[in-house]
Amino acid sequence: MIPKDHIKYQREYQGKSLRMIAQETSYDFRTVKKYADCDNWNVISDNYITPLTTIIFPHNSGIF
Repeated sequence: MIPKDHIKYQREYQGKSLRMIAQETSYDFRTVKKYADCDNWNVISDNYITPLTTIIFPHNSGIF
């Protein structure tokens, strides 16, 4: 699996198109676009799934 940073590097510094990167890496075009456009990998996306413990214990802070 190619690191996400490498896809971003190919786009920004080597000047490759998203379609060319997708063909070379065998990733879907939308996946390559998502990896190339992301600036911060530490941000939690809007569709983040809540951990199961907060569903089971909604009033607990995560400590059992």
